[in-house]
Amino acid sequence: MTLFFVFLIGLATGVIDTVAGIGGLFSIPLLVLSGLPPQTAIACDRFGVIGASLFSFLRYLKSGNILWKW
Repeated sequence: MTLFFVFLIGLATGVIDTVAGIGGLFSIPLLVLSGLPPQTAIACDRFGVIGASLFSFLRYLKSGNILWKW
């Protein structure tokens, strides 16, 4: 049940982070309240940010908008 709750927190805060950019403001306290240690909650949030940033970079790279000569 805790894993499902953590999944729902990640899903909801991912949407909030996409729209407003403040997903960590909600995800870290909610993960701590779900029973995770603070270090683990912060690490989960940061790994999500790394994944989102990598996906955004790859999508931007694929669009051809990067001027490599500069």
